[in-house]
Amino acid sequence: YLFDILESGRNISLGGGVRHALVNIGDNRDCHLSEKVLQKPALLENIHSLLMKARRRGQTVQGLAGFASSDRMAKLAAVLELDLLETPPKTLRWGTKAGSRQIFRQTGIRHPTGSYAPERTTERLAEVILLLARRRGPGQWLVKLNDGFGSGHGHAVVDVATSHLNDIDLLLRSNLRPVCPDISRDSFLAQISMRGAVVEEFLKPVLNGEMSNPSAVGYLAKRAGSDADVQILGTHDQLIGRYHD
Repeated sequence: YLFDILESGRNISLGGGVRHALVNIGDNRDCHLSEKVLQKPALLENIHSLLMKARRRGQTVQGLAGFASSDRMAKLAAVLELDLLETPPKTLRWGTKAGSRQIFRQTGIRHPTGSYAPERTTERLAEVILLLARRRGPGQWLVKLNDGFGSGHGHAVVDVATSHLNDIDLLLRSNLRPVCPDISRDSFLAQISMRGAVVEEFLKPVLNGEMSNPSAVGYLAKRAGSDADVQILGTHDQLIGRYHD
C-alpha cells in the first residue's frame, strides 16, 4: 500500500527518518508467520536490532499486532521486547462462545438458553440438545463453533421435533445446516471435532417486531497501577443473513 502511494507520483514525505524496514524471511511454507520467525534465530536478532536502533534514534516503536492472539505471538513479542497488542493468551478462553456465555451467566446478563461448555462429538451435542429441548420444547437450535467468527462461518442450525437421543444425533449428522453457504455440512462437523461447539436456542423476531443485531467494538488498554482503560472504538448494526430456509 505504501509503495503504491510512493509510485503514484504524489508529493508525499515520510518524515526525517526511515520508518519502515523490509525483512526477507525467505520461507514459503504454509504455516503461521510467527512460527517462521521464531524458528530463525538470526532473523530474530536482525529484527530486534532494528527495533533497538529505532528506539535509540528516539522513534516510537509500536507493539506487536496480528490477526489473532496466540502463545506464539506472546513469545515473539517477549523475544523482541515488544508489547503484545492483542488479547493475552491466558484470557483468550473468555472470548470463546462458551467463555462468553459463562460470563453472561456469572454476571446475570440475559442471554439465550443453551450450553456453557464446548462439546466435540455429535453424540454429546445431541445429549445437550435433548436436555434443552425437554425444557423449551421443539424448535430450532444454533450450533456454534466455540471459537468461530466472521459472517456466520461458525454457526449452523438444526430443527428438533423429537425427544429421542438417537434421532437428534442423526439430525445433527444429516440435517445440520451451516449458515454460511460456502461451508459444507461435513466440513462443519469436522470443525466441531477439532474446535468444539456449544448449543444455543434460536431466537426469532417478536411478532410484528423487527430484529436488530447491535454490536460494539472496544479495546481494553493496560494502565500501570490501575484498572484497565476501556476504550469504545465504535458501534454498528450487523447485517445477519437468514439462519433458516
